[in-house]
Formats: sequence, structure tokens, C-alpha cells
Amino acid sequence: MASQLADNMIAKAQAYLQDHENKKASETAQDLAELNPDDAIVWFIKGKVHYMMDEFDDALGSLSKAATLKPERAEIWLVMSYTLIALRRYEETPQYLEYVISIDSQNAQAHAALAILYTIMQNPQKASGHMQKAKALDAKTTLQMAKLFYEKFFGPSTTLDDASKQQLLSLIK
Repeated sequence: MASQLADNMIAKAQAYLQDHENKKASETAQDLAELNPDDAIVWFIKGKVHYMMDEFDDALGSLSKAATLKPERAEIWLVMSYTLIALRRYEETPQYLEYVISIDSQNAQAHAALAILYTIMQNPQKASGHMQKAKALDAKTTLQMAKLFYEKFFGPSTTLDDASKQQLLSLIK
């Protein structure tokens, strides 16, 4: 019974996230964590909710707990990587994304995130290689993801130089 309840609550939290009802998703995720604190999916959902609410430190804590419980789940490490990028902890992030690729070599999102990250880190050769791989795996998702990262983080950034912004724009095309 508890498992079915948890499954229903997970589905409800995910639906709230998709509908951009972050407050309801957060409340449901908190209830889930109290109900089932040893379930990696619960902590993953809680981490995603925090991420979507721009609560990146809290997201990282929840995602770290999820990764401890289920280290083989690539999606946990992927969202953790996005969180580290949002926190501008660029030097730490490649190892997480490379781990995602070691688990799932066909993960277009991990390759796209590495392309974006290497652009920020001013390594155009690695950025280009990962962007080409990501586009070959899933061009539509890769371009959507790159545009989203650009619009949310890089375009408005005052710390990222114009050359890096232009390089990212050229990778998106």
C-alpha cells in the first residue's frame, strides 16, 4: 500500500512540475521524503522540484542523497550537473557529465551539457565535439536545451564574455 501511495505521489509531483505548479510539487515532494526517505526516486523528484524553483543548493542536497542511494541512475547525475552549472561550479561538472555518458553513452543531453560547459570553460574543440555528438543523437532536444541554457543563464550573464556567448550561439545553429 505504501509503495502504491508513493508511486501515486511521485506521479502527482511530476505532473505538478510539468504544469509549472512548483509550490504544489514542492509540498508533494516534501511529503514523499517524509513517507519514504530511503527511496532514490523520492529524492530525485525533490531535487528536480528545488532545481525548477531555482533553489540550487537545496537541489544539490536532495540529488546527492538520490545519487548515494542509486548511483547507477544517469538522470540523477544529469540533473545534478545542471544544478552545478546553475551554481557556476563549472570545474566540478565535467566529471558528473562524463559519468552520465559512462552509464549511457547515447545520452544527448549529457553531450549537449558538456558542449555548453566547455564553451563556458573556453575549450571550443571539446565543446564542438560534444555538440556534434549531441546533435547526431537527438538534434531537436539538443537545440532546445542549448537555447534554454542560453536564454536562462548565458545570455543575461554579465560574467560570461561576449566571445563565449557568440561561440555558444554558433554551436546552437
